[in-house]
Amino acid sequence: TNPLGNKLVGCLGMVIVLGICFAFPILFLPYIGYLIYYFMAVKKNVALIKANSHIPDVEPW
Repeated sequence: TNPLGNKLVGCLGMVIVLGICFAFPILFLPYIGYLIYYFMAVKKNVALIKANSHIPDVEPW
């Protein structure tokens, strides 16, 4: 049990933990971006559909 080995293992552990913490958001960024883009597109389409569907509503029964 030499202190240098323990320090190295501790440092390596920290690097791995930090690497995982930084790697996961980078891996999920495209997925999150796609979700945001998808929701924006859906909102835009819903707005367009609502705008287009107002035309029949104006006609009398």
